[in-house]
Amino acid sequence: MTPQAVLGATLLALVAAALAVGIARLAPGRSPGELALGGAATIAGAVVCLAVLRYGRRGLRPHERWLVLVLLVAALFANRLGSGGKFALLAFGAGYVVAFVAAIVLRIVRVTRSGKR
Repeated sequence: MTPQAVLGATLLALVAAALAVGIARLAPGRSPGELALGGAATIAGAVVCLAVLRYGRRGLRPHERWLVLVLLVAALFANRLGSGGKFALLAFGAGYVVAFVAAIVLRIVRVTRSGKR
Protein backbone atom coordinates (compact mmCIF):
# COMPACT_ATOMS: atom_id res chain seq x y z
CA MET A 1 0.00 0.00 0.00
CA THR A 2 1.40 3.38 -1.00
CA PRO A 3 1.78 6.23 1.49
CA GLN A 4 -0.93 8.16 -0.37
CA ALA A 5 -3.36 5.26 0.02
CA VAL A 6 -2.63 5.04 3.75
CA LEU A 7 -3.14 8.79 4.13
CA GLY A 8 -6.39 8.66 2.17
CA ALA A 9 -7.72 5.72 4.16
CA THR A 10 -6.81 7.45 7.42
CA LEU A 11 -8.52 10.64 6.34
CA LEU A 12 -11.68 8.78 5.32
CA ALA A 13 -11.69 6.91 8.63
CA LEU A 14 -11.40 10.17 10.58
CA VAL A 15 -14.18 11.80 8.56
CA ALA A 16 -16.45 8.78 9.04
CA ALA A 17 -15.72 8.74 12.78
CA ALA A 18 -16.44 12.46 13.13
CA LEU A 19 -19.73 12.13 11.25
CA ALA A 20 -20.75 9.09 13.29
CA VAL A 21 -20.00 10.83 16.59
CA GLY A 22 -21.84 13.97 15.50
CA ILE A 23 -24.90 12.08 14.35
CA ALA A 24 -24.91 9.86 17.45
CA ARG A 25 -24.75 12.98 19.61
CA LEU A 26 -27.56 14.81 17.81
CA ALA A 27 -29.90 11.96 16.79
CA PRO A 28 -31.45 11.14 20.18
CA GLY A 29 -34.54 13.22 20.83
CA ARG A 30 -35.12 14.22 17.20
CA SER A 31 -38.71 14.43 16.05
CA PRO A 32 -39.89 12.21 13.16
CA GLY A 33 -39.90 15.27 10.91
CA GLU A 34 -36.29 16.06 11.72
CA LEU A 35 -35.32 12.42 11.14
CA ALA A 36 -37.10 12.52 7.77
CA LEU A 37 -35.22 15.73 6.95
CA GLY A 38 -31.98 13.96 7.91
CA GLY A 39 -32.86 11.03 5.63
CA ALA A 40 -33.61 13.39 2.75
CA ALA A 41 -30.35 15.23 3.44
CA THR A 42 -28.46 11.93 3.33
CA ILE A 43 -29.93 11.12 -0.08
CA ALA A 44 -29.22 14.66 -1.27
CA GLY A 45 -25.60 14.33 -0.13
CA ALA A 46 -25.18 11.13 -2.12
CA VAL A 47 -26.76 12.69 -5.21
CA VAL A 48 -24.52 15.75 -4.94
CA CYS A 49 -21.43 13.53 -4.62
CA LEU A 50 -22.36 11.55 -7.71
CA ALA A 51 -23.07 14.76 -9.63
CA VAL A 52 -19.71 16.22 -8.58
CA LEU A 53 -17.93 13.03 -9.65
CA ARG A 54 -19.73 13.06 -13.01
CA TYR A 55 -19.35 16.78 -13.65
CA GLY A 56 -15.79 16.89 -12.35
CA ARG A 57 -14.56 14.69 -15.18
CA ARG A 58 -15.38 17.43 -17.63
CA GLY A 59 -13.51 20.03 -15.64
CA LEU A 60 -14.66 23.29 -14.15
CA ARG A 61 -14.57 26.71 -15.69
CA PRO A 62 -12.41 29.15 -13.70
CA HIS A 63 -15.34 31.04 -12.15
CA GLU A 64 -16.92 27.79 -10.90
CA ARG A 65 -13.88 26.92 -8.83
CA TRP A 66 -14.67 29.82 -6.52
CA LEU A 67 -17.85 28.07 -5.35
CA VAL A 68 -15.66 26.18 -2.89
CA LEU A 69 -14.86 29.49 -1.19
CA VAL A 70 -18.57 30.14 -0.66
CA LEU A 71 -18.95 26.73 0.97
CA LEU A 72 -15.96 27.32 3.24
CA VAL A 73 -17.35 30.67 4.40
CA ALA A 74 -20.77 29.08 4.97
CA ALA A 75 -19.11 26.42 7.13
CA LEU A 76 -18.05 29.14 9.55
CA PHE A 77 -21.71 29.81 10.32
CA ALA A 78 -22.80 26.16 10.69
CA ASN A 79 -22.44 26.45 14.44
CA ARG A 80 -25.30 28.96 14.52
CA LEU A 81 -27.77 26.37 13.20
CA GLY A 82 -30.22 24.75 15.55
CA SER A 83 -29.71 21.12 16.49
CA GLY A 84 -32.12 19.99 13.75
CA GLY A 85 -30.15 21.91 11.13
CA LYS A 86 -26.87 20.53 12.42
CA PHE A 87 -28.33 17.02 12.26
CA ALA A 88 -29.43 17.55 8.65
CA LEU A 89 -26.02 18.99 7.75
CA LEU A 90 -24.23 15.99 9.29
CA ALA A 91 -26.61 13.63 7.49
CA PHE A 92 -25.86 15.41 4.21
CA GLY A 93 -22.13 14.97 4.85
CA ALA A 94 -22.63 11.32 5.73
CA GLY A 95 -24.49 10.69 2.47
CA TYR A 96 -21.73 12.42 0.53
CA VAL A 97 -18.98 10.41 2.24
CA VAL A 98 -20.80 7.09 1.78
CA ALA A 99 -21.31 7.77 -1.93
CA PHE A 100 -17.67 8.83 -2.28
CA VAL A 101 -16.36 5.68 -0.58
CA ALA A 102 -18.72 3.54 -2.66
CA ALA A 103 -17.38 5.18 -5.84
CA ILE A 104 -13.81 4.45 -4.74
CA VAL A 105 -14.61 0.82 -3.94
CA LEU A 106 -16.39 0.34 -7.27
CA ARG A 107 -13.43 1.86 -9.10
CA ILE A 108 -10.99 -0.44 -7.30
CA VAL A 109 -13.12 -3.49 -8.10
CA ARG A 110 -13.41 -2.48 -11.74
CA VAL A 111 -9.67 -1.88 -12.11
CA THR A 112 -8.67 -5.13 -10.38
CA ARG A 113 -11.13 -7.20 -12.44
CA SER A 114 -9.93 -5.75 -15.72
CA GLY A 115 -6.29 -6.38 -14.81
CA LYS A 116 -5.25 -2.86 -15.77
CA ARG A 117 -3.30 -0.58 -13.48
